[in-house]
Amino acid sequence: MHLELVTAPVGLPAQVDELRDHLKISHMDEDGVLTTYLQAATAACECYLGRKLLAQQWRLTLNDWGDGIVTLPLSPVLSVDEVRVWRAGAFETLDPAMLLLDHASYEARLMSREGSVFPDPDRQMAGIEISFSAGFGANPNALPPDLRQGILLWVGALYDPESPAMAQGAALAERLWQPYRRMVL
Repeated sequence: MHLELVTAPVGLPAQVDELRDHLKISHMDEDGVLTTYLQAATAACECYLGRKLLAQQWRLTLNDWGDGIVTLPLSPVLSVDEVRVWRAGAFETLDPAMLLLDHASYEARLMSREGSVFPDPDRQMAGIEISFSAGFGANPNALPPDLRQGILLWVGALYDPESPAMAQGAALAERLWQPYRRMVL
């Protein structure tokens, strides 16, 4: 199994002007460092949650179909965009009508619809490519407000770690993120 980012998310979960308001900064001199902190907070949030925040496209490459049900390794899954199988010397795109995406399960799963089966690839390695989109949505407004607020708090802790109010920002952020955390046993 190989997982590759195809299209990165456009933008970040919060805007620099939101951060300036949150941190009570009235100038733009530190916008560069705030952007860097926002990128770090986004990565920390995604790592902590085990979920992607803003819509992004990924490609999962497999050798075979396993038991016929493919668990998609990222969440939340917005869509399965394309499934291709190596057949007769080239990748062939499967008919979307034969695909069933299970959003109801804890982890999104892809399977063939009743009455159809996934064709086996004609090569042993990397014969299946599944392109899918993961994230809560395409723009920051698609995120639950507590995730966005946690990101602002986390940035505050980075920006001013000496401030008693900001020092607890990372811990408060994790408390806000906790209900969305993807647990893996």
